[in-house]
Amino acid sequence: MGASSLSGLLDSLGRYRERQEAYQQELLGTAENIAVDGHCVESYSRGDCLAQYGNKYGETGEMQVNLLVAYDISGEAPVLARMYPGGMLDKTSVRDLLSGYKFRGKLFIVDRGFYSAANLELLSRDGNDYIIPLSENLEEYKGVAGTLDYRQSFVYHAGGKPHPVFFHEGQGIKSGRVIIYRDMDRAAYEEDSFKKRIGTSAEYTEERLGRLRDGFGVMVLRTSLDSAKGADEVFRLYKRRWSIETYNDILKNRDGFVALGQGDYYVTQGLSFVVLVAGRIEAAFRRKCKDTKNTGRTPDDILLSAQFVKIQKRDGKWETINTSKKLIELFNAFDCPVIGNLGLPT
Repeated sequence: MGASSLSGLLDSLGRYRERQEAYQQELLGTAENIAVDGHCVESYSRGDCLAQYGNKYGETGEMQVNLLVAYDISGEAPVLARMYPGGMLDKTSVRDLLSGYKFRGKLFIVDRGFYSAANLELLSRDGNDYIIPLSENLEEYKGVAGTLDYRQSFVYHAGGKPHPVFFHEGQGIKSGRVIIYRDMDRAAYEEDSFKKRIGTSAEYTEERLGRLRDGFGVMVLRTSLDSAKGADEVFRLYKRRWSIETYNDILKNRDGFVALGQGDYYVTQGLSFVVLVAGRIEAAFRRKCKDTKNTGRTPDDILLSAQFVKIQKRDGKWETINTSKKLIELFNAFDCPVIGNLGLPT
């Protein structure tokens, strides 16, 4: 596509949102467990009204815009996406992201940056629930941390290894539940990492290790889920949030979505919708890779091989070139038949 055609498409996607929002409402309706997270993108356009100095300025020295994504954990694909000013806090932008949609019976699994009384109310109304970790400076955290009683435990399996996790559930919480967990393997890892750094700076000392030791491996979760969901299940549900981090890693490190030079508001919003659609295509492809066992290849290897198949238009028909028997078999396995140089439907 030419530059003007591409910018025109993105402008239309960002300016006329009715169909895109209807599509995202449909996606949201099929999701049950939803993670929400922000992705920081550097902005090199001083004319962009979304470009502001944000929390990554100390690392990048540049202004930023924030891509906020709601992610279907079970489907492993994004369902909502929108760009926000780089200086806007996630706990503020999430209210705007969700306010235009209807949702019922969803479980929102979010990070501590989304914590506010208004957001907890938003995420738990109309039969919805939330799980959110608490920061150490919050009263709910302090109230539970002051009355630890690690008598109960369960085993959490991650990476093929069992992890013993002790927990204690707080009492007298006004609404919802607050549960403190201690992953003993994680605690041992964090203590060992700290010990290796002792003497390297004033931050790492034996005295400070003694003060911090009891907090290693500790995580405090607040949830609106009732007691029918045990503490172990709440923990496992929260851990599933990691899938959105994998998605963000793909955006950043494989797709290279780390910077923008675009200054038009509508074009930038249109791009956020393209990112969502690309994420849906990615998810569908990877699901097919799991189903297509006879290829014996990784998804990235398959994509690399697929790049060698090219098409050209001849006599009013599209035909494939640069095909081989192996490539034809690969495409057939994905229900995308390729017939070398015999022509495809126009």
